[in-house]
Amino acid sequence: MGDSDKRLYGPALLTNAAADTYVTPASTQAKLKHFHFFNEDAVSRTITVSIGVDAAGTRLFMSFPIASKSPYDWYPYAILQAAEKIQAYADAASQVTMTIFGTEKAL
Repeated sequence: MGDSDKRLYGPALLTNAAADTYVTPASTQAKLKHFHFFNEDAVSRTITVSIGVDAAGTRLFMSFPIASKSPYDWYPYAILQAAEKIQAYADAASQVTMTIFGTEKAL
């Protein structure tokens, strides 16, 4: 079966505690291509993003600042295997929107 480009998550507001945002389906491999963040608040906010359960060794971003009323786009090249997940959160709930785009490939 071929690759399927798609929006993998969001747009959705992040919580202020680590939460699953995307989990790779069974028998699937996912290629993460684009993360879009938007801080809707009047003050700077921070985000933390991990592959797997949030911990020091799994973080892609830790307390990364997003300026007030501003977007931030990141274009990674990361491969997730079946059941691997992305966890994310912001320093304040319901202020930062996250969207993930990528490709899923059935194995």
